[in-house]
Amino acid sequence: MERISFGSFHEHMEEVDHKLIIIVILGTCVVEGIGNTKRDDGMSIYAPTKCGRLVNDRALALNEDPFPVRTVEGIDREQIYGRERNSFR
Repeated sequence: MERISFGSFHEHMEEVDHKLIIIVILGTCVVEGIGNTKRDDGMSIYAPTKCGRLVNDRALALNEDPFPVRTVEGIDREQIYGRERNSFR
């Protein structure tokens, strides 16, 4: 088996990071759309005990790797909080 160079790993990681940011941006755009629709309808934008648990359950169900639960929950939470701080004013 041929050994892969550090530079190859670094290039691959940069590509993965780029794709990850694009996916996070797409996810937060969806969150923003939901928040704006709720605001326009006079609903609470984010109720952590209701929406947060549903989103986390879905995200955790997709976690096939032993990725730490707290990390998945943190990503989900930050998508919602980040958009709420910047857009739902």
